[in-house]
Amino acid sequence: MKKTIWDLIKLLLPMNAEKRHAFEAAAAYLSESDLKLLRQYLKTDRTFPVLQKFHTTPGLFEDKEWPFFKSHLQDDGLSKFLAAMNAQITEKAKREAFLAFGPNALERISGVIAPNIIGMDELKMAVALQLFAKEPVHVLLIGDPGTGKTDLLRSVHAIAPIASFGLGSGTSGAGLSAMAKGDNIIKGLLPLADNGIACIDELNLMRAKDMASLYNAMEKGFVTYDKGSKHEQLPARVRVAATANPSGDTFVGKSAEILRKQIPFDDALLSRFHLIFIVRKPTPEEFERIASNIIRNDKHNLSKEDASFIKEYSQYASGLDVQFDPHHEMDIVAFIRQLKSDERNFIVEIGPRTVVGIMRIVKAVARAELAQSVDKDHLERAFRLVRKSLYVRVPEEKRKSEPKIEKTEQRIEPKTGQKTGQKEEKA
Repeated sequence: MKKTIWDLIKLLLPMNAEKRHAFEAAAAYLSESDLKLLRQYLKTDRTFPVLQKFHTTPGLFEDKEWPFFKSHLQDDGLSKFLAAMNAQITEKAKREAFLAFGPNALERISGVIAPNIIGMDELKMAVALQLFAKEPVHVLLIGDPGTGKTDLLRSVHAIAPIASFGLGSGTSGAGLSAMAKGDNIIKGLLPLADNGIACIDELNLMRAKDMASLYNAMEKGFVTYDKGSKHEQLPARVRVAATANPSGDTFVGKSAEILRKQIPFDDALLSRFHLIFIVRKPTPEEFERIASNIIRNDKHNLSKEDASFIKEYSQYASGLDVQFDPHHEMDIVAFIRQLKSDERNFIVEIGPRTVVGIMRIVKAVARAELAQSVDKDHLERAFRLVRKSLYVRVPEEKRKSEPKIEKTEQRIEPKTGQKTGQKEEKA
């Protein structure tokens, strides 16, 4: 940097409060050599600081600020230095923010899904978990019209980094798979959501020709298009979030046996969903409480800033490879044994896919909190969610006899985000 006499005088003078504050904040992220050069640029007015933040609402995350440095000068060397330095500061500052958000991530994200719908906490948690599943976790919400199922789908579509939304009837023409337009293949709902979430509303209206494509995408991660001389295999590694209405449009009855007869899908399709929730219209008393909550809370739609933060956070978390400790194997075996004994109370059978789904859900819970390995708390929360999706109504005696899992008193290590602590027995 070529210095003038005036530059030399400026270097002897102290920085103003704004520059000093930004410089001190940047010191937490930069090397000594970068800080030395930054100090010179600040004192000689070649750069000036601005504050960056996510602009999230307090209900989601108490926002974090970090310094960002700009310049009005046309100087290639200065521009390259500032670009590299800003990228380094931003990356480290965002990592700090994500580690702080991690311990409460699932609850916070679930809280902003369909905020106009009061209750349905487990359903919101289920679709939120799909953001953090590396392997497919498929969710089906099946129930009465007007219960808010579609709102949940639209919310997860808004916060997923990669997602598609459409009707099971395939009104787009390309349907769930693909269609040809001249020499071009137009992607349908499933390949458009490759490596993301395919949100399918009214799956009960699915066309017969889309059935095979849905099976392939959910199980194998691709769809095929065959017509004339065209044969295409398109990647569709998706997590499916779907809604459906029962046969006759509204559920009648309460027992699993009666409800099972009103499901408009065969066992082959149902078995591919890892979480299936029966959604019923609220009773008059429940509706009165819902109306009161809506009036008191007057919740608004998710802001663009909140959606952007969740997308960035889920992308960051998706890079984490969660380990499963073999010591937890017996906990899952005991849970499966209990489910198998109650199979008559479910609308689906308990089989190998159930076990696979539980493993994926447990890892997704851990990944959502930036934990590098599964702990007892992750198991309990996953079991609670799976149980809620299976039981039409959980008998009181079953609640009392649920397996007790050893709890862990935990803290979050600031540098790694890992949970550590001493074990204690759950009373």
